[in-house]
Amino acid sequence: MNRLFVAIGNPLRGDDGVAWRVLDRLRLSGDRLHLHQLTPEVAAEIAPYAEVVFLDADVEAEVPVVEPVGDATAASAFTHHVSPAAVVRAARLWFGFAGNAWLCRLPARDFEPVVPSSEVQLLR
Repeated sequence: MNRLFVAIGNPLRGDDGVAWRVLDRLRLSGDRLHLHQLTPEVAAEIAPYAEVVFLDADVEAEVPVVEPVGDATAASAFTHHVSPAAVVRAARLWFGFAGNAWLCRLPARDFEPVVPSSEVQLLR
């Protein structure tokens, strides 16, 4: 089965980058995509896959949770924030995506900017 894993977040903003770190450490069979945020264009990228797994930081998650992503009518895909559901819906409507989609919500608490240690040394 062809599978795509989509890590969403910013690794320079603390826990917001947890999806990138988890995806980089797991031995998973499939293609990988690291994004700072979802955009409508991602619909075309997920369309050829049989299964898509979105990974994202979530302040409401106490433990990692995997749940199906519906393609119910969501907020407009042309806003600043695009949800996995909106991307899946667009992929189905515009590109014929017929696969399954999942969201892995990862616990997150701290979204403060992370300053790389090399930068800290330069600033001293």
